[in-house]
Parts: sequence; structure tokens; C-alpha cells
Amino acid sequence: MGSPMHRTLGIVLASFLAATSLRANFNPAGWHSEPLATSGSNNGEWYFYPDGFANPRILTKATGSTAAANAARRILFGGPPTWLESPSVNLALSRQGAFVPTLGGGGFLVAPHNLTLRMAVFDSGGTATIETIDSASGAYTGISAELDATGILHVGYIWNGNTICYARRNGPGNWRIAVQTLPSLDLHETAVVPTTTTAVSLYYTATNITPSPFVRSLWEATPRVEANGQLFITSGNNPMQRREDFVATILRGSRVGLVGRVFYFGADLTTSWKLRRRTGAASTDLEVAGNVEPRSIRVAFGPDGNQRVAWYNLTNRRIHYLRPVAANVDLPVLAGFPVVTTGNQANADLLGLHFGPDGLPYLLYRTTNATGFAAFPNDEFDFSGNGRPDLLDTAFNSTTAGLEVLPVGPAVPGVANSANRFKIRFPTIGSALTTGTGGIQTNSENLLYQVELSPDLTTWTLLTTGAGITYTPTVLDGALRTFVGVVNEPAPGAFRNRFARMTVTRLTYPY
Repeated sequence: MGSPMHRTLGIVLASFLAATSLRANFNPAGWHSEPLATSGSNNGEWYFYPDGFANPRILTKATGSTAAANAARRILFGGPPTWLESPSVNLALSRQGAFVPTLGGGGFLVAPHNLTLRMAVFDSGGTATIETIDSASGAYTGISAELDATGILHVGYIWNGNTICYARRNGPGNWRIAVQTLPSLDLHETAVVPTTTTAVSLYYTATNITPSPFVRSLWEATPRVEANGQLFITSGNNPMQRREDFVATILRGSRVGLVGRVFYFGADLTTSWKLRRRTGAASTDLEVAGNVEPRSIRVAFGPDGNQRVAWYNLTNRRIHYLRPVAANVDLPVLAGFPVVTTGNQANADLLGLHFGPDGLPYLLYRTTNATGFAAFPNDEFDFSGNGRPDLLDTAFNSTTAGLEVLPVGPAVPGVANSANRFKIRFPTIGSALTTGTGGIQTNSENLLYQVELSPDLTTWTLLTTGAGITYTPTVLDGALRTFVGVVNEPAPGAFRNRFARMTVTRLTYPY
């Protein structure tokens, strides 16, 4: 909240405050990118590791110098706008993988170590213990992990390039594993999507080795338990299904209640990628991406309970962000490019998408293996250093402008019925202004300006347009406008002291 502006007008004291509501802006200039500390080594990765209150805590871990080497890791906490860092300590997990947070503030990091597959189990305080998932000697790639509705962890991965694998954690150190070698396929990525403990879809992308022509396809397998208690990926009446041809390698699985989804890119025998969402046999196009190189997909739930999707476009070095278009509409629409990165970024990638307890979105990305960032909207922070949230700077088109109290007595030229009334002059605000019952709206920045009155700074009453206050434009400067608001009752009237404040909020579904 900005500092109060006070002006005494005879026997009437008017205090003008500014309040904001937590909303986001998709203009790239409206996002702040905060550099993040590394694990203590010069390469690695960053993972969202939210605490028990969903604050955007971050785990950063190095990649070991050898496949068997322990790797440095640390916890970044306290942000935004800046993150503090815990001491760097070693972790017996050499490579990078998939991190799954738990509701209580802990999490699971599944990754290779030497020629085995391991998992670091983090508690809410950041202490980690190690479990071995699969001890078969080999190369582990394409790792994915998700919790089902009961809190059981499921893992999908690829072993030695042509074996699709599934693991389920029945308890600490208690893993059930199923594998299926596919000699005719070159496997790329997996997305495990569990809805319940036994209802699981394991999606994977693969290119056929024979016959030619070589085609990259999306497959779905459904791991299950047979009557003898053994875990299988495929058998008899439970075949693997080839869902779609001509797809990109990257996948992202997600669960909405008891409904599983997978996000991927399909091309339909063209050069134009389409971001798609599939549930079983049905797919939906979310965005036409074009002839680009998509590198990663991330999914998170917004404060309204609907999913948001973000992905990294390596061709244009941009993070695309998709959101619902209206209430109770789950189909995301393109909202813009909240982060635009530049320069040589062969290792750039989007690493995470998370919503904090304040409802603000947070993006985790890197530009190199040693340079990571957390990006979030400017609105609620004072990056200009003028003592008020940046949303008000955006709303007022200035880092110094504020509200002005006009004399109660004289009328304002060109403003009807303004004599002997409380009057407020706005700073110059944005284009495409419309008036409605709630206040003044500027479409250019998706902002709503409203005024509230109080006799005691405790009880506030919203002034609706027409009934409680009338707004008149007094200065037209191209697309910009300056407004005077006139309270629709004589002053001072029954109140010897009146206080007013303006609230600036972003409109519905801004992020």
C-alpha cells in the first residue's frame, strides 16, 4: 500500500490512499525476473519445492562431475522478491530428474545416480533421505513422476533407450516395478498419469526403428496388477495403444481429480506444431505454435481451480503462457509472452510453473546451466523504489503521479454539479476507457479504478458510478484521459471528516 496523501480543506479532512488487489499482467515489462543462487556448483537445475503454505520455495541441485559423484544442493527460501539460500550440502544423487512436491511441504526428487535410479525424499525442513527405485545397471532417461489421488507416488522412465518402465511406491523403500522391452522403438520421453493407485496411464513418445519411414508417435500404456500380484505394463487384454503419429518428443502429464491428461505437440504431417491436450482417445488443440522448436511443457492449477499451461519456445526464446478465457472454462487461451529472453541460450528451458498462496503465478527458468531465474508479476512489489506497488505506477502511467483533492467549494470547469461537492482528480490514465457501474475501466492495462469513502478509516463504502459518484473526463491527450470524480451529495453534509481511497484491480481472469 502506498503512503497516504493528506490535504486539509477548511473543516473537511480528506485522506487519499491507494490499495491494490493481487492480479497479474502479461506484458513482458510487467514481469520481474529475479536471478537465483546456484547449488554451489557451476551447473545444475532448479525445481519448485513449495513449503506447506505453497510459498514458492526452490530446490537447486548440481549435476555430478561423474555419474557416481555426489552433487551439491541447497534450498532457496523467503522469496519473492528475492530468495535467501541455505548452506550447500552434498546429496547422493548425481543427475537431474523429476521433482514432485507434497502437500505438507516435502517432496520427491527422482533421478539417476551412477547406473541406478534413485529418489531423494525431502521433508518439510529440507532434509533428504535416499531410496533406490531400480538397481538394474543401465542408462535411465525420460523420467516422469506424479502422485495419485491417494498420495501414492508413481514413476515412469526409460531404461537403455528401448525399455519402457513403471514403478509404484507402496511405502518407504517399497517399490513395485514393471518393464517392457520394445526392440522396434527408440524411446524418448514419458509422462506417467495416475488417477488412483491402480488406474494409471503411462504415455511415452517413440520413433519406430523398423519399418521405414521413421515416424515419431505418442503411445499410451496402462500398467496393472495381475491376479498373482505381479505388476505388468502390458499383457493379453491390456495392450499398448499408439495414440497419434507425428508428435514432438516432449510430454507433460497431469491429473484433475480422477481425470488424467497429457500435454504434447502434434503436427499432422505438416511443419506447424499444435499444443494439444489428450484424455484417453480424445485430444484438443490449445495453441497453433507454428514451425518452432518446443522444449518443455509445464502445468499448474490457478486460484480458480483451472489449469494453466506454459511452454518454452527455443526458436523465439519465449515462454508461452496459456490461461482460461472465462469462469469455469477449462480450455486455455494464449495470454502473451510474460518472459522474453535473449542471447545465446542453447541450454535455456522452462523449469517450473507454480501459483503461490497469494494467487500469483511464478515461472522458473534458466538461460544457461549456471544461470536460473524466478519470474513473477511486478504488480504487488515496489521495483521502482517509490514506496508503492508497481501496479499503481502502471495505473497512473507514472512513478510520481497520485490523486489530487480539489477544493470543495468552487465548481470544476466543464464538470456538471461539481460545486460544493467532494472532488477527486485522477492522474492521467490509459486508453480505451469505459465507464460502468463499478468505476472506470481501462482495457489497455485490464484495470478497474474504484473509489471508496469512510468517515473513520475503518468502515469503507464503495461508490458506484452514477449512484455514489460521477466521473467526467476533463483532459483528452490522444489516447490518454484525466478524470474528475464528483461525490453525488453536498459537502460537507453530515460528515465533518471524509476519507477516500482508490482501489486498482485487474479485471477477471487476468492470469
